[in-house]
Amino acid sequence: MKKSLIYVFVWIAVIYILAIFLPQVTHTTYSYERYPYTLSRFENFYHLLNFDGVHYQKIAQYGYNLEFATAFFPLYPLLIKGFNLASFGLLSIPLSTLFISLLTFMGSLILLWRLTKSDKVIVSLLLFPLSFFFLVGYNESLFLFLSLLAYTFLKQKKYFWMGVVGYLATLTRFYGVLLFVFLFLEYFFSLAKKKRFVLKSYLPVWPLLLLPLGLLTYMVYLYFTFGDPLQFIHAQSLWRRSITFPLRTIYRYFRIFLTVSPKIVQYWVALFEFLFFLFGLWVSLKLWLRKEFSSAIYLLTATLVSSFTGTLQSVPRYIITVFPLYIFLSGIKKGRRVYLIVSGVLQLVLLFLFLNSIFVA
Repeated sequence: MKKSLIYVFVWIAVIYILAIFLPQVTHTTYSYERYPYTLSRFENFYHLLNFDGVHYQKIAQYGYNLEFATAFFPLYPLLIKGFNLASFGLLSIPLSTLFISLLTFMGSLILLWRLTKSDKVIVSLLLFPLSFFFLVGYNESLFLFLSLLAYTFLKQKKYFWMGVVGYLATLTRFYGVLLFVFLFLEYFFSLAKKKRFVLKSYLPVWPLLLLPLGLLTYMVYLYFTFGDPLQFIHAQSLWRRSITFPLRTIYRYFRIFLTVSPKIVQYWVALFEFLFFLFGLWVSLKLWLRKEFSSAIYLLTATLVSSFTGTLQSVPRYIITVFPLYIFLSGIKKGRRVYLIVSGVLQLVLLFLFLNSIFVA
């Protein structure tokens, strides 16, 4: 654990130092400076709050006053507001946002190490190309923490607390529904084969039903606020997304590769998204062949869900909360050092682009 802690603290320090000192643009339409409540002397550091970070802060400050904001689930902005109020304003909305991400990320690493007792797993997570998102103003670190905590309670047979934490995970993001499937399958495959199709075998894990209840809670709120319990889905059209068949999404990307000039940054963003989509499918297949069925299905569904919206835009970021991925990557033996170097360098490049308000995932 001591070695892992050294890796973690060095990695966090590097990300924060780069965020402060890397050359950056000072203002874009997707940066925090547009909003008067995000003043800071460390402008570069606060670029960690760009893109979705802006929306989470606005929800924390003003609530769901715009329909498109309902695409962002409520627990993270509620915590941001809570930390801001509990600190009597000492922690501003931006600082509360980053503090929650840091705190829950550290909790995630502790839980992951306790589950695996492996420094390699921790390193695989830290050097994954998109892992800097765990320190920005997004809910990735919160969802990862709740996922790992729910899984830990499942392994400890503390099923009630597993359900409570899973409920919170589903209030954090839609992928909580996928977590429900993962936890159910983990329990299913832990049973003796003769008990798997006996109804009473599942009575101990009835708290699993609390996970879809988290989604239902948000839907009830949306019904009374907007008159539409599925507003979080319908809001996708406001983000230029629409429900479609995945093969049409794949076809759209091939058209991009054939018609868009590689001189345009959008070409490379699309290629990056598509390659991560293939990567998610490949690791899912590997996990299935290793008979890690619940992990394979969890990663597969996390990879595929976005393709039903006509874009693979967020796939690289969505899969970073699927923690079995890092356990798999830690088992790479041939070429592991080369993989870690390439992955780490790619992370630095993507961090630089993100800080300069170039959307990467």
